[in-house]
Amino acid sequence: MRAQLVGRRLQPSRRLAHRAQVLALALATAVAVSLAVTFYTLGQTKIHQASAIIQFDPNPPRPLGKSVDMVVDLGTGTYWNNREYYETQYKIIQSMRVALPVVQQLGLQDDASFIGNKAQGALPGRTIAPEEAAAEICAHVSG
Repeated sequence: MRAQLVGRRLQPSRRLAHRAQVLALALATAVAVSLAVTFYTLGQTKIHQASAIIQFDPNPPRPLGKSVDMVVDLGTGTYWNNREYYETQYKIIQSMRVALPVVQQLGLQDDASFIGNKAQGALPGRTIAPEEAAAEICAHVSG
């Protein structure tokens, strides 16, 4: 009879030990997954995307007052004139004449991360023509 009591007393401690093992296993799994995700994320190539809003004002400020007419009234008038004005401005922004100086000023034709969308230094020594880099910029400008 005494052996049965001892056996019964040990059983709750076994449950407690089993719970501790399960808790330790769950904690170890959570730490391992967190570390794996952290190292995977840090190892990824960083891709940056910029965005900007450019506002075209068809009615620019008149420093001389409203009574003085402008030489050329750009963007003022009917709906169709405004639409043509905005489309012209958008085409100017997308033009090679704007993109090429950007490429040359930033040296994007020699930038490996811009060329191959790879990590810095992944494509050493590779360059492309400035016109090709400018065309890439023009392709990414969206309205």
